[in-house]
Amino acid sequence: MNGITLDSNKILLAMANQSLSIGEFCEKADIFAGTYRRMMKGEAIKPGTAGKVAKALNVKVQDLLKD
Repeated sequence: MNGITLDSNKILLAMANQSLSIGEFCEKADIFAGTYRRMMKGEAIKPGTAGKVAKALNVKVQDLLKD
């Protein structure tokens, strides 16, 4: 699958900055828990999903990419 791979540590830091639990984050980003698990394991996600994740964390997608 072609997609975008995000850095799980950057996601966790952004979640911590907003004091978001996993459940709160999934609800805010409008993603399923399974999508969250796959994303955090380093699997690629769809560009639209990456956009929802970034928007929920008030950052740009580029800020969450793996270095």
